[in-house]
Formats: sequence, structure tokens, C-alpha cells
Amino acid sequence: MASLHEELFEKVNLTDGKENLDTVEGFRKDVKKKLSKFLCGLGGSKGESLGQSEEVAPSPSSSISSTDFAQIKTNFTRMEPHRAGGDPGADSNIYDFSYPKRGLAVIINNENFSSSSDFDDRPGSSYDASALYHSFSHLGFDVLLYSNLSAWKMVEVLRAAALDYDHVNADCFACSILTHGDQTWSDREYDRMGVTVRQDLLFGVDGKAVATRSVVDLFSDRATPGLEGKPRLFFLQV
Repeated sequence: MASLHEELFEKVNLTDGKENLDTVEGFRKDVKKKLSKFLCGLGGSKGESLGQSEEVAPSPSSSISSTDFAQIKTNFTRMEPHRAGGDPGADSNIYDFSYPKRGLAVIINNENFSSSSDFDDRPGSSYDASALYHSFSHLGFDVLLYSNLSAWKMVEVLRAAALDYDHVNADCFACSILTHGDQTWSDREYDRMGVTVRQDLLFGVDGKAVATRSVVDLFSDRATPGLEGKPRLFFLQV
């Protein structure tokens, strides 16, 4: 009998079989199709998500010791519904969480590295991804979950999340990446003190790297104007 987190991954990774997920075009279509469900309202508003989300605790994980992440609850300050033309700088210390939707939460869980000779598998990572999925859902997020992605597929998911989601009508954005990581120093980049710049890396299951900075830059004010003035949360488990 499949465990709760196994059933979750089977459900969220379902495709209609029409796209070839090994091609860039086919994979892009699959990601956009899943994001379009949120745009069409199938993901529900944040109020509906908070009210209807089932609080199902995932199977125990070795990386969660005392408090099950799925059971942590956050109370958001109630505010009047957001109105266009309002003064966003009325209180610069408080984020405006009165938009119609909570926002998008992207989870990328890389556990099976059998196709790479440089990395071992990450057993148990799916438990953490399941806990994150239920927690984000409980908080009203639209959750996009992908597992075991190569580096180029990681980039495609994140780029689509930045460009093809209605961030204008959302409170914030969240991104969780569970994978192998490393760091390197660039011989071509220096900081103001003339010291070489360190680059943090995230790896796809193919063993190829994605620079952490490039992930964050995809959701900058310039790249994703709909998130300007809004919190962007990044959780990296490497």
C-alpha cells in the first residue's frame, strides 16, 4: 500500500500523455498547463484553500525531529481587501497581504540521482517535500511540485513560475528546492574589495549545476514586476 507522500507525488506528477517531457517544448507545455489551472481559478482563492485544505500529516522524516512542519500554523494579520491605487508605502514595515490570492509556492524535490555518477541519492527527501506541500497548501498557496528534475528542467519550471503566474494579484512568492549543492569561486567576478565572488550551486539529477543567484534573479523586481514590493521566500535544503 502506497504511503501518503507516495500518493501525493503520483497525483501531482500526472500528465495527459500528450507532451514529451524529455523535450524542451513538451516540458514547457506541461508546466504551463499546470500553472494555467491556478490562473483559471482551479487552485482556489487563499480563503478557500485555508478552509478546505485537509491537514494530513506526512510520514515521519528523519530530518524533522521534534515538530512536524506540516502542523505549524501561521496567523496572518487580517487586512482590508487590496484596492488598486492604494498607498503601498503607508507603512513600509508591513507587507500588504490583502491580495486575492496568497501566491505561488514552487517545490522542486530531487531525490533520485542514479543518472549521475557524482552524487548519491537523497533518501527521505520526498517526506520533507510532502510536508512542505501540505504546509503551503494549508497556508493558502497554489503549490507547484516537481520531483527529480535535470538542471534545464529546474530552470524551465522556475522561469515559467516567474512569467506565467498572476503575481500581480498575489501576496507573495515561495520557492523550496531540495537537492544536492556545492559552492565555487568565480575567476571572472570580484566584489568591491577585489575578492573573488563565491557562487552557490544547486544540482539537477543529471549532475549539472544551476547557480543559486540565477534562481533568485528570476524573481527580482525587474524580471517579475508583479512581485515588486512583495516578499519572496526561498528555502534551500542542500
